[in-house]
Amino acid sequence: MITMEMSLATGHEDYSDLLIEGPSWSETLRTNANPINYSKTSVIPPGRIIIKFNSNAPKVDAPQDSRFIVFNVTDFCLKQKTQGRVNVRYDKQSNPL
Repeated sequence: MITMEMSLATGHEDYSDLLIEGPSWSETLRTNANPINYSKTSVIPPGRIIIKFNSNAPKVDAPQDSRFIVFNVTDFCLKQKTQGRVNVRYDKQSNPL
């Protein structure tokens, strides 16, 4: 069992949709400039998986950044629970990208 946790926000006060798609789930969240906490616990099959994020938010105004940024992910953490123990697999505070 895996738990994925993060905070999500756009750069705008107006709400936008943010679609998160995993191997066995799909959720649409309403996001704006105020971060929302997101947590998803799921059984993940062995091997590599892809989690997709899609948003209809407008581009963030960042003149010094050439990327097309529409939302922000902060405090990302991935935890695996095995036989009563929780193992942190990735936590930005201890393993920065």
